[in-house]
Amino acid sequence: MPERLEAEMFLRARMSAQTRVFQTCVDTTLVPVADLLNHSPTLTPGVLWSWDAKAEAMIVTAVRAHNAGEELFTTYGARSNMLLYRTYGFTLHPINEPSFTYIIRPHLVRPIMKIFLDDEDARPLILLETSHIDDSLCQMAPSIAAPIGAAWLEQNGRGHVNGEQREVLAKALTSELETKGFPKDTIEKEVGEFLDRGRVSATNLDRLARRVQCSSVKLKPPDVLSARVPPDTEKVMDLPVPNSARERQLRGKATPDIHELARWSVVAAIEKQRMEDEKQEQQLVDRERKSRVQRVPQGPGGGAIEREGERK
Repeated sequence: MPERLEAEMFLRARMSAQTRVFQTCVDTTLVPVADLLNHSPTLTPGVLWSWDAKAEAMIVTAVRAHNAGEELFTTYGARSNMLLYRTYGFTLHPINEPSFTYIIRPHLVRPIMKIFLDDEDARPLILLETSHIDDSLCQMAPSIAAPIGAAWLEQNGRGHVNGEQREVLAKALTSELETKGFPKDTIEKEVGEFLDRGRVSATNLDRLARRVQCSSVKLKPPDVLSARVPPDTEKVMDLPVPNSARERQLRGKATPDIHELARWSVVAAIEKQRMEDEKQEQQLVDRERKSRVQRVPQGPGGGAIEREGERK
């Protein structure tokens, strides 16, 4: 051992070893040949491994057919780039980063912040293990603690969005809404007005989705909802934006507006159809995964390929 070991060299050595070892039931082990397998960002790698504690052997199985000369990939699981770099010393291209890990631990930093900052200067912090900021985080953050979620959203582009952040957010919102089958011109119009109006928050994002739904659905007047009328007498009604909670309180328990009832019945039908479509898609994915598992190739002797493990 050298008398002095630089921190950078120590980390590189640790990461190099970490990418080559396998976790057994009680310890880690080096496995010849199997440790040459690199990580694939896909959830369906070509090779999987498992440790047989009874036989003290590493079982490596090809889960699909490979061509001659093709590299064999395994997987370390769904990992964010920060976790991959911290644990193994490498990162994936942001497009291929499969996991957006949200680790929110404000309670861990508050005691330390109070030592150095007055209470009024200690602003809530949230640690994110990802370079991606998507809508699911916006919806989740306020539910953890309203002040923390609101402060974070405002400080990280979920307040008044301008410049490059605005373009990125507009593109993300447009792409998300297009997957739901809404007209593109309606989506672009509503997203543009949404970003112009002011603060972007989880609540306002939810309202945006409802506005696009309402703008995409045209209803007939209530007196002709179930009757056929000549085209020249048929009227088309633009769906109004839902009233705010304060306006509903001021109205009290008034007689339900038939226009409003008709509007939300259509919205509910759209949402039900969307959920059914998602369920069918998930069933197809499950069947494909099950079929792929059943087609796992076997080794030359009819069993899985085995590699003996060597203890460190």
